[in-house]
Amino acid sequence: MADNGNVTFNAGSSSATLTITSWDTDKDQVVAQYAITLSGNLGSTQTSFTFTFKSANSCDLSMQGQSGVEPFTK
Repeated sequence: MADNGNVTFNAGSSSATLTITSWDTDKDQVVAQYAITLSGNLGSTQTSFTFTFKSANSCDLSMQGQSGVEPFTK
């Protein structure tokens, strides 16, 4: 994730860039867990992605219509 709230990721040959619009106000809050759902295009398909941040260095990503969760670590 960029320091401006943009999240870019690749899935096969498709990529998506999503923006957390409340990043400036929320980034310094201390919480046990933070979840946000963002919508965007993955290739030509509109879908929703849920990011569940459990620390400053890791999150779980789930995608609408797909089973399972993909963990990410910084």
